[in-house]
Amino acid sequence: RGNGFEPKIKPESFAASKAWTLTGGDGTKTVSYQCRDILDNAVTVADSITLDTTPPSRTLTQPGTQPAGTTSVLLSLTTNENATCRYNTIPGTSYAAMPNTFTTTGTTSHSTQVSGLTDGNTYNFYARCTDPSGNANLTDFVISFSIATPPPPDTTAPVISGVNSSNITSTSAQIAWATNEGADSQVEYGLTTTYGLTTAK
Repeated sequence: RGNGFEPKIKPESFAASKAWTLTGGDGTKTVSYQCRDILDNAVTVADSITLDTTPPSRTLTQPGTQPAGTTSVLLSLTTNENATCRYNTIPGTSYAAMPNTFTTTGTTSHSTQVSGLTDGNTYNFYARCTDPSGNANLTDFVISFSIATPPPPDTTAPVISGVNSSNITSTSAQIAWATNEGADSQVEYGLTTTYGLTTAK
């Protein structure tokens, strides 16, 4: 173009379709062409397509260990592009064969609630996504968490210490003591060792 003239391109005969070889890699590809009639009247046409051959990438923060008594957990993940995500409890299942679709999906944020969980168990869910171009993940994305085991029941009575009395009168007395753990307490009292009277709890 240094001399100010457009480069000459050998024209081709008219055809209803034309195939071009595009440059490699994902991204926007633009094709332009020019048509001329026998009087040399020209029209230039251009069009672009976006080539996408890459499945969505997935990220999440693992739920971690949930407290004992948890019966449901919200599974959530994000993708780097709009996608539809599914999950399964069996690893190695293709996207097309996965039976469960996230309740909220179709954008870049995906979530679904799973229930029926019980204490002391570890759960693994395997997620795959596909983008609008049909590029599905070929590998599992593992969402893993556990439900804690509840502590064993407390079968040991509190230990009482530091018992003392004060403010003794002819009709009342104040009794004080300490326990080694939180506890409800009640005093039995009377004029003999058979007691017979109790304070309110």
